Amino acid sequence: MRIVCPSCNAEYQVPDARLAPGRVVRCAQCSTGWTPVPAPPPEPSPVHELLSEPEPEPELPPPEPLPPAPEALTRLVPDLPPAPPRRDKALLAAWLLSVMLLGVAGWAAYTYRASIMHAWPASERAYALLHLAPGHE
Repeated sequence: MRIVCPSCNAEYQVPDARLAPGRVVRCAQCSTGWTPVPAPPPEPSPVHELLSEPEPEPELPPPEPLPPAPEALTRLVPDLPPAPPRRDKALLAAWLLSVMLLGVAGWAAYTYRASIMHAWPASERAYALLHLAPGHE
């Protein structure tokens, strides 16, 4: 028999022979004493429902066909304006200008290295790594 504590809802499975009519039992969790009454059987879990055979679903009449859509709704994508022309010449000019600026900066760093090392002594280590310091020529 399955009994449930009325105080803390602890559940116990007790053999029927151990429970005499009118006998008081004590809960092991909360120490409450009570006279047990058989608990209702547990409800089937969702797993039991999944394992049992499903009830046949009632047959529905076939759906009615939809009316044809108006012509205005059939066009989903509006006419887009043509893509602007690519500016390949402008992109090429920007790349050339960038390369020229880096070249000029490199040339100036090489040509004026003595002045740069004098004004910024920490740069001497970088020039030494590149073998461009005054003692490495």
